[in-house]
Amino acid sequence: MSCFIKKHLFFIGLLLSSVMFFSHSGHAEEKNQVQESNAEDLFDMELDELLNITVTTASKSKEKLSDAPGVLSVVTRDDLERFGATSLKDVLLRVPSLMIGANYMTDRSMITSRGDHVLSKSGHILYLLNGRPIREVLEGGLISEVLESFPVNSIDHIEVIRGPGSVLYGTNAFSAVINIITIENSENVGSGVDVSGGRDAFSVKGNVGIKDGDLSILASMRYAEKRPWHLQWKALALDENVYSQDVIVPDKGPGAYVGINYKNLNLMYSFTKWETFYGVADFRHLFPSCGIVNWSRHFANAGWEQAISEKWRIDFNFTYTGTEMHVSSWPGPNRKTNELLWELTNSISPLKTLNIILGAVANYSDGSEHRIMPPPEGTVYDVDTNRYCVGFYAQADWRFIEKMKLIAGIQANKVEFIDVDVVPRVGLIVDPLEFLNFKLLYSQAFRAPFLHEMFVTHPQMHGSRNLVPEKVNTVDIGANLKLKNMQGGINGFYSKQKSIIIQDRSDPTAVPTYNNFGEVIFMGLELDAKYYIIPEVYLTASMLYQSNKDQNDIKNVVPSPNFSAKGGLSYMADNGISMSLFNVYQGDMDKKYYSSVTKSPKPFSLLNFYGSYNINKILKCQQLNRFDLYLNVENILDKEIWLTDWNLQPGKTLPDERGRIISGGVHIQF
Repeated sequence: MSCFIKKHLFFIGLLLSSVMFFSHSGHAEEKNQVQESNAEDLFDMELDELLNITVTTASKSKEKLSDAPGVLSVVTRDDLERFGATSLKDVLLRVPSLMIGANYMTDRSMITSRGDHVLSKSGHILYLLNGRPIREVLEGGLISEVLESFPVNSIDHIEVIRGPGSVLYGTNAFSAVINIITIENSENVGSGVDVSGGRDAFSVKGNVGIKDGDLSILASMRYAEKRPWHLQWKALALDENVYSQDVIVPDKGPGAYVGINYKNLNLMYSFTKWETFYGVADFRHLFPSCGIVNWSRHFANAGWEQAISEKWRIDFNFTYTGTEMHVSSWPGPNRKTNELLWELTNSISPLKTLNIILGAVANYSDGSEHRIMPPPEGTVYDVDTNRYCVGFYAQADWRFIEKMKLIAGIQANKVEFIDVDVVPRVGLIVDPLEFLNFKLLYSQAFRAPFLHEMFVTHPQMHGSRNLVPEKVNTVDIGANLKLKNMQGGINGFYSKQKSIIIQDRSDPTAVPTYNNFGEVIFMGLELDAKYYIIPEVYLTASMLYQSNKDQNDIKNVVPSPNFSAKGGLSYMADNGISMSLFNVYQGDMDKKYYSSVTKSPKPFSLLNFYGSYNINKILKCQQLNRFDLYLNVENILDKEIWLTDWNLQPGKTLPDERGRIISGGVHIQF
């Protein structure tokens, strides 16, 4: 056994001990109930149940997918079971119209929607955990460690709104909203452990589920590590020479989630941490810099739900998110942020055909960035500030006739140092036939300037207090088909972004300064489909074509391919055998994003295989619900993938995928 795996044996033992302790601590009756509940395999469900999905993200209340006022995709529990899941990032790459991106240091792992890579960070996508925002507030909604380390074994399903969502969710809900929904604590909770390893990767995961009357608890944990990746990183410096360095790219981190429900009270906590490589090929400095970057995030939420009457329900939530980022060398920022958020939501249904959402939200955020300098400077703070924000929102959907539903909503918000702003949305949903659905939607969204953009005073970067929020206006026109064993949709979108906040580096003699610049227009067509050929065989596919241009009619102003496509084929049988293939294809991009120094961001196919066998079908051990042996092969085609380093200048790239990784494992569920 390699040293790479040996050094984690203590962690495995600790996790196994914890799982066994909790699963045998006086809850025998509940344990039997869990076994009976979990024993129902997904392929035994009716096809209509697998495709007739209920969602909550678009309206903050339960509704059919076809009724939701948004262009939604759902990663179901069946999708997760069939195709496996090594990280949240891997799962999201399967979602229609989502693609990967990277930033040189502060967001080394990110997702973009519909080609919107205008920002070098994740600030145009809002991530939610069970409907609660997990924002980073200093520089741009950084999300790397959540994508890489969040325990996917706690996830029940994921809802993705492709398009704006600011009316209900505020800043960052600009080009997408991604809602990670964990396993319902009050049902389908069990205890289990999952250990996998191979020459290049190691991971251990575990779940503990407890149900005792009105109290239910789900605790999930995960640790994953890939063997350090040795490569040569090159950069073009100010003197026009190419500097080359042998670097080691780590890829490791833990994640944990705890959810507690007791009657109307729900509590959540999550922790994520990730470590990897960064490289700064900044044209302003003679010697490029690279090193190790670490992110960590604590998230907690306390929520209370109360039915005032049959037609009126209130939800109150208090949410905290705290993040940290540390780098090992120049430019040396050490960052820490905190966000406190209070929100009251009223769900009112005065008529069976009319639903109204009214809410108020207030938050307080603070952030700091400091560098450790040689004496006599010592600790230097480039940012150390705070601000408040308040907002009020309303949304109503009214089925004024049987086949038509009208949606209207608005949010008014006030960010400290910025004038009051308003964003609206309207929409019409038409159901001419039981199996056919049309949506016409108009939405506006905003992204408020982050603390870093307004207040930073780094010698190589300045903020501006004169910034105004970014705005986007989006029109979606789509048709959706739903049959017993198939659902699919086609959607066209037009999005116009304006007042975009970027670093002005046009003058090489001046310090770069954040400013509002121009506009970018995105247009595109999306196709997606899910098809159960027979209950055991499942096919899913999607496609995106997008084009973009700025106010000067310059095309392809972002490092995103115009075309991308995805497809998966899965077989899951009653005999315990499951096999799946999924391919993510991202096409070519404009040649101006190629590099003459490092490897260029060429088109790629990221093909993965996942196969498992539940040997408990043979063993028939009553103490176990599942005993799976599985094989996971990532990047079957063994392609090294490099992405555009988008924070600085075109022509700089960063390593993202090292090549093929094969791992095998065992999953035990009690």
